[in-house]
Amino acid sequence: MRYKIIIPFFTLILIRVGLSAQTSFYRTYGHSGYFEGVDLFQIPSDSSYYLLGNHSGFSGAKSIYLLKTDSMGVPIWDVSIGDNRNYEAKSMFLSKDNFIYIIGSIYNFTTSYDILVLKLDLQANIIWEKNFGGSGWDFGVGIDTISSDSIVIAANTYSYGNQTANFLRLLINKNGDSLDQIPVSYTHLRAHETVLDLVCRLLLE
Repeated sequence: MRYKIIIPFFTLILIRVGLSAQTSFYRTYGHSGYFEGVDLFQIPSDSSYYLLGNHSGFSGAKSIYLLKTDSMGVPIWDVSIGDNRNYEAKSMFLSKDNFIYIIGSIYNFTTSYDILVLKLDLQANIIWEKNFGGSGWDFGVGIDTISSDSIVIAANTYSYGNQTANFLRLLINKNGDSLDQIPVSYTHLRAHETVLDLVCRLLLE
């Protein structure tokens, strides 16, 4: 099966397309304000979907939007994550021990952007929330696991390295403690590589 999130002006749309290119279902989600979809995964045991997005009210402040549906895309529950700051999600993954990790950025409207990492259980209960960054602007863009206890984060940073736009490779454990962080220059980026591709490649080299 192929799955696609479409990012329209007001609603989040999920389309499931079978191997014969026939559309299995077409669902739209959202309520007041603006929605954008950024990532999704499916749970193998019950074929349910988790959709990650961002929601902004008409005032402009953003929050993270997480939606769970059944195997046919029918909503089971949805939650908004945020407070009076600006929360924005970029990616997520499901760990082998069934926790959801979300990467993005947070902005308090007065100083700078920081890298945002969230760990949730499958019922969207927040286990912890961590922020990483320096005096400049730092944006989390990708997240993945490299071992049972190590999580790699890819970020754009204006705080580390030469104080201009660089990548940051950040390694944390499953409790959200920082283990290592290394700035990576744009000169290391190969053709067609994403930030996360670059960081994972450098970890394996």
